[in-house]
Order: sequence, then C-alpha cells, then structure tokens
Amino acid sequence: SFYNGQVFVSYKDTVFEPSSAIRHSAEFLNALNVQYEHQILPPILCLYTDGGPDHRCNYGSVQIALICLFLCGDFDLLIAVRTAPNHSWTNPAERVMSTLNIGLQGVALKRDQMSPGSEALFETANTLDDIRKKAQESNELTSELKESITNIQNLLNNRTERLLFKDKKFRCHEPANEERIAALFESISDIDSTLRIEETTQAQIRRHPTLVEFINTHCRARAYSFQIKKCNNPTCLYCKPIRLPLSEFNTLSFLPDPIPSQGNLFSSYN
Repeated sequence: SFYNGQVFVSYKDTVFEPSSAIRHSAEFLNALNVQYEHQILPPILCLYTDGGPDHRCNYGSVQIALICLFLCGDFDLLIAVRTAPNHSWTNPAERVMSTLNIGLQGVALKRDQMSPGSEALFETANTLDDIRKKAQESNELTSELKESITNIQNLLNNRTERLLFKDKKFRCHEPANEERIAALFESISDIDSTLRIEETTQAQIRRHPTLVEFINTHCRARAYSFQIKKCNNPTCLYCKPIRLPLSEFNTLSFLPDPIPSQGNLFSSYN
C-alpha cells in the first residue's frame, strides 16, 4: 500500500504521450518490474485507482488493458477497483499528492525556444488535437517540441527524487513509449490475434468471440471493479500454470459484491 510502499512518478508529454488505459498498464508493469528487480512478481495484484475514464472498469479499453497486464505479469488473480465519481479522496494513494506539492512549491516552468519555423507553426494550433495534426505534417515540429520540454521534465524529476516518504526517496521513471505499449498489447494475441489496439470499445470487443469467451469464463465485471482469475483448467488455451500453492489457489475467489446493511452501511466481508 501507499503507507509502506515505494512512490513512483512519471511526467508525461501531454501532446505525444496522452493518458490511456493501456499506457497506464504499461507504466504500472514497468514500476512493478523495477520494484521487484531480481525477484518474481507477486501472484496476486490488487489495483485501487480513481474514477477517471482511463480507469473506469466498465470501459472496454480499460478491461483490455487489465487483461494485457494480467497476461504479461502472469498473475493468478488481478483485482482492479475504482472509486465512485467525485470520491477519489477515499484512495489512500491520492494523499501522496500533498508531499508532491512540496517539491513543486516556488517552481516556475518555461519550455525552451524552438526554431522560428516550428514556433510559427505551433502558434497556429489552439488545441492538443491541432498540435498533433501539425506535428504529423512536420517531423521538425515533433522533434523540436519534445526537445523543448526535456529540461522541464529533468527539473521535475530532479526535484521529485529529492522527496522522501518514510525515509524512501521517490523514484521517477520514463513514461511508456509506443514500443513498450505495443509489446504489452501483444500479449492479448494469445487470446485473439485479430484485435487491434484502436478497437477496444465494448461494441468492438463483442465482434471477437474468443475474447468474449475469455471475459465470460475468466473475468468478473462490475460498475466499480474488474477482476481476472486463472481457471486452473489443464485444457485452457490461455492460462499459464498456477503460481500459488494449489491449496491456496483453491481458496481464492473473486472479491464479493458489497451487500447493504443497516444504518447506511455495508456488511463486512467474510
């Protein structure tokens, strides 16, 4: 948990590294590999995130990203839970923001100047989509724009890595690049090799019968959670061997649904 774990931070380029569910999964897997370097990843992974669109468990793109993370990390069980809308304050990891703010106090940021041609082209763009379209037309704008914020990212990384939580320094890592994202997405080809990274809405997923079958037999989807579990079926074409002792795995079950109790409360989990 946040209270006794390692804090990882990455500063992304909003133009060329937009937030997405598959990018988050790639970066989270990278953080796990760094944290458990020279070790085996835990067999069970539990995620608790805010309720933003990149973490909304009933979105097809989020479910696909979590399945990719499950397969690539070879987890026996993956549980992803999101907070209700406007309730991200209930996520303990959000409280690290107060410490991050200390590192950013008194900081003014300004990107480096680009060439006159790139600056003129950049000034004609009013939105992020406009900037991306201009960048597709000009390789110079793409490279110069990325280079112009490099010093900003280095400054933020330097200040962030001077922060401490329980005597542990914060760790910064590079945002996931397209190659790393593609490598993570490639893991789902074990289930359906025809799925494309740009076709992950619920309507598009329903056109892939083998993927739908996997979700029906290995996953549990709820409004605020999405869970994936190995089936321990020797004939299963998708699951790798169980990593937990079989006696422990047989006691595992999906996280149960909340059951209302008296006094506007929920019953305790058994």
